[in-house]
Amino acid sequence: YIDATAKTEGVYQLNVQVSIANQSVELIAISPPSVLVNIEKNVSQSVSVEMVYDGAPKENYSVADFNLTPKTIVAKASPSTFKKIAKHAIVVNLSDASANFSKIYSIKAFDSANNIVPNVVYEPKEISADITIGKSSNIKTVGIKPIFTDEIASGYSVQAVTVVPSTIAISGPATEIASISYIETNPISLSNKNADFNIDINIKMPSGVLVVDSIKQVEVAVKIGLLSNEKIISTNKFMVENLNGKYQLESTLPSAILIKITGASELLAQVNNNDINVNLNLSLVNTSQKYDVAIKPNDIKLPEGITLITYSPSVVSVNVTEK
Repeated sequence: YIDATAKTEGVYQLNVQVSIANQSVELIAISPPSVLVNIEKNVSQSVSVEMVYDGAPKENYSVADFNLTPKTIVAKASPSTFKKIAKHAIVVNLSDASANFSKIYSIKAFDSANNIVPNVVYEPKEISADITIGKSSNIKTVGIKPIFTDEIASGYSVQAVTVVPSTIAISGPATEIASISYIETNPISLSNKNADFNIDINIKMPSGVLVVDSIKQVEVAVKIGLLSNEKIISTNKFMVENLNGKYQLESTLPSAILIKITGASELLAQVNNNDINVNLNLSLVNTSQKYDVAIKPNDIKLPEGITLITYSPSVVSVNVTEK
């Protein structure tokens, strides 16, 4: 144990002390001999109490209504502990329930992963819950919405998200589920992500609402790709194809075309007009004159990783002369 008597707020290196009741036991060493302790002053907050279900009612039954007394209590903990808390709740066991019941429950603090957060004191320590169980009539199918936090790696973006299952059936008091169109997941961190990933994540059920098929987790597949952008470039780099050796390209009208392209921002920033070739198929030229030549998408040659969106004009007038 450590002795923090008379210590106030601050960080202390305190010696570890050992008390041995058995006189025949000899203390040889203590490891570690001391520990770093951060002492914070407890603060009080008025918080709302939620209800978390454990198990499911008997088949064809669901929670029709519930009442918590009191609904708001006072929680005391250190500021760093409060930062870890996602909800203050009671855990109600509904296993095979088919009739109304009332019970006194202790309040617990939970983090975003539904782990219990210790060192929280509540006033009062317990509340009463009156649970009304009825035939399952208030059942609704809703979607599941993944919640993302933190910044993705620079130059990348989320390309697609898939959730399995994508919907769930919920039940509960009509007043509670009427406004629910989706259930959120616990936060999924994108911090420095630069590749696809899958994660099993808990869903965040509203207080008083039950998942009919007892699903607690969903699988979220996230597709990560390079951040795309768009760019318009004017190019006059025409490349002649299939022109009879007797002739030469004298000029084009217009002298350049506008090309709209897309690609990863890092790649796109490096592309200039010299990187883009426009092939002109002059196989039909058999005399010195002006010709209208159609430009097809596959006539425009782009750097690897760059995609063509559109271009203008799609027809250019070429002036061909004999050499």
